Amino acid sequence: MAAGKFDRRITLEACHNRITAAGATEQIWTPVASAWAELVSSSGGESFGDDQVTAVTRATWRIRYRTNITTAMRVIARGQVYEINEVSEPDRNRELVLSCTALNVQSGHA
Repeated sequence: MAAGKFDRRITLEACHNRITAAGATEQIWTPVASAWAELVSSSGGESFGDDQVTAVTRATWRIRYRTNITTAMRVIARGQVYEINEVSEPDRNRELVLSCTALNVQSGHA
């Protein structure tokens, strides 16, 4: 695992629910860690429907091993928010691979 491959800084966030003053529940995303990561692969595509264009970006990130990363978390990389779909451990206690998806919805396309 060469350190030079980990050339991108990502932030890992976890979701917490809190009750507002009005009694409603709201989701709050808070940073739990930052990590140096390798962007292993990235791909994208678009779908059209209901007068919306949805751009889908898939990314696979490799980070050094951590014990607290789950699919309930998300990755922030260069301002883009990625949902973590899968966490795998190809090399036991050395690294994690995060398979992620980002959705960008635009309404009213021409």
